[in-house]
Amino acid sequence: MQPQQGWRTHAEESLRHLAAVTLAGAASGVLIAGVGARLAMMLLAHVNPFAHGLVSDDGFVIGRLTFTGTVNLLAVGGLLGLLGGAVCTVLRGVMIGPRWFRVVSVSAGAAVVVGEMLLHTSGVDFVALEPAALSIALFIAIPGLYAATLTLLAERWLRPGAWFRRARLQRVAPLLLIWVLAFPLLPLLAGLALLWGARELLRRSDRGASSLDGAVLRWLPRTALAAVFCWSGARLASEAAVLI
Repeated sequence: MQPQQGWRTHAEESLRHLAAVTLAGAASGVLIAGVGARLAMMLLAHVNPFAHGLVSDDGFVIGRLTFTGTVNLLAVGGLLGLLGGAVCTVLRGVMIGPRWFRVVSVSAGAAVVVGEMLLHTSGVDFVALEPAALSIALFIAIPGLYAATLTLLAERWLRPGAWFRRARLQRVAPLLLIWVLAFPLLPLLAGLALLWGARELLRRSDRGASSLDGAVLRWLPRTALAAVFCWSGARLASEAAVLI
């Protein structure tokens, strides 16, 4: 009976955590990745009047502000925010250090890794729009600011005594319906559920619990993340040097 109670307790804690990160990710995505990207595009259009009418690499007409385009951008921001929330759920256990270090490291990692993915040496966004340094800075800052906002919100909402911790589960769980609106990401949610189930199965055996608490499983993902950060940072610096 005790193991069953433990399973339910961990399931409830995980649902509360996922609900908080889901809302934090979606809200941060709409606000930072959606509104922030729209403001960045407006700024670049303002300083590049000659580029009005050109189609950006994402399919938006530079210098043209439309309701449909804005809604689409906010929707994309929300989807990307949920994706980031899922990543945060997986990586939260490998974060180390005090709160300020966790926020700085997560923000820097997102800025460098996602910034490198966004940056390219062809197309319109970073070639036709000047100054290139402004475009690069904006699209590095946006993922970094998003990650900082997500981390701060998630930690605030999951601290002891917060609403997500003390409210009835029936009030917290409906927030997971946000994933239904983002149905293309439902397979990702299923993957998170499978990872959780596998971890719980390991946790219930002596050998599995020992492995989960061992130094190898704690430091292997941290080492991999550091390697990805260094590799992305080198590529980002190389591509930025070409553009600037």
